[in-house]
Amino acid sequence: MATGNIRPKRSYAKSQAPTTVTATTSAITTDMVVNWSQITTGKRAESYVITGSSTNGGVTTTVTAGLTATSVTVPLTSENSARAFTFQVTGVNENGISPGTTSIVYQIPEAYTLSATMNSSESYTIPAGVTKMLVLATGGGTRGGQDTNAGGGGGGGAARGIFWDEAVTAGTTYTVTVGAAGNNASGGNTSIVTPNSATLISLNGGNAASGSTAGTGGTGTSNASSYVIATGGSGGEGNAGTGNSANPLTSNNPSKIGYLGPTAFESGGGGGGGKGFNWPNGPAAGGSGVPGTGGGAGGTGGNNAPNSQGWFGSHGGPGNAGAAGTGVGSGGGGGGGGGQGFPYGQNGGNASGGAGVAGQVIIYTA
Repeated sequence: MATGNIRPKRSYAKSQAPTTVTATTSAITTDMVVNWSQITTGKRAESYVITGSSTNGGVTTTVTAGLTATSVTVPLTSENSARAFTFQVTGVNENGISPGTTSIVYQIPEAYTLSATMNSSESYTIPAGVTKMLVLATGGGTRGGQDTNAGGGGGGGAARGIFWDEAVTAGTTYTVTVGAAGNNASGGNTSIVTPNSATLISLNGGNAASGSTAGTGGTGTSNASSYVIATGGSGGEGNAGTGNSANPLTSNNPSKIGYLGPTAFESGGGGGGGKGFNWPNGPAAGGSGVPGTGGGAGGTGGNNAPNSQGWFGSHGGPGNAGAAGTGVGSGGGGGGGGGQGFPYGQNGGNASGGAGVAGQVIIYTA
């Protein structure tokens, strides 16, 4: 019997429904990030349809996602501010649409509008029609240290904090202090003070490195009704220590402001430690700062003298300066300076640490 024209049997099965549909809110906009788990057994989906439906008068929104997706942002317009929504995810293939899996009800936060970004100290007056504000603020990072032998320690990162839904009155003027970057001293303090001298939030800058000893991260306090503060990351120790990670701002009240993501809302990262002399192998790189959070890298150690020169000939070269912290308003600490090459003496010298990054205040209103 000829078999060359026999075709494989086609499956007419639809995909099974995705599972574990959840959503997270943003503290600043009405957008929602919807997450789901794919079904890996049976006929799989080729794409997904995500539908946000309001239970109290909001506008229904539908988006699509591709084959491998497990998360998508659903942009809800400002008219959905303070509305309640569920999110349904369905799988789609050539045979049709799967049953839908629906999330629990989520309360969309009232949308805030960016009102001011401050990189230096000034006053701020509540605009007309505004009844509450949300503030994201960061103290100042500090410079890395210096040490001839071990290399300088990295500077400490600043504290970062956020407070939200703070009731305000139009026309009221607040004093806003933005922490400067520390120069061989701790970074500056960032604060917001009311006309009655009440401090809504106070965020300390990173602490300065002392020689090869790294600076510690800044801390903070708040008298606002709802707030979160994250301590800054400590710097890396001299001799190429890696700067310590910044700390994320997270909230215990997801129904109010949701989860504040660990990248966009981290405290300042610590700077990397400088590299000390490296005998007999010559110069080596300093420790790294913290990527994405402002910490600068430590400086490379200096060149060693040629072996033939001995202790009384040429001395090791100077170390290289630590890198400055990065990112406007990050509060990152500077990297420690590199130590002198071996043997160290009159021809070398310890290099300076990198500069820290000044703080910032961002104000949103509703």
